[in-house]
Amino acid sequence: MAYIVKGKVEFSMGEEGEKHIFEEGMFFAFAPNVKHGTRFLEDSIVIDVFSPPMDYKAVVPEYAKG
Repeated sequence: MAYIVKGKVEFSMGEEGEKHIFEEGMFFAFAPNVKHGTRFLEDSIVIDVFSPPMDYKAVVPEYAKG
């Protein structure tokens, strides 16, 4: 699940990569095990909730660690 606090984010979902744009104030949830990706279209603040918790160290690129 995620809530867009600020900004604009594009999510691609499913095997077809269907794209959806979410903006400030919007909330969404993915079904379990749905392949998805994210592209930030502007400076954004997003609250993500994962269950079970996700190990971000496995998915954050080196340049973004810090």
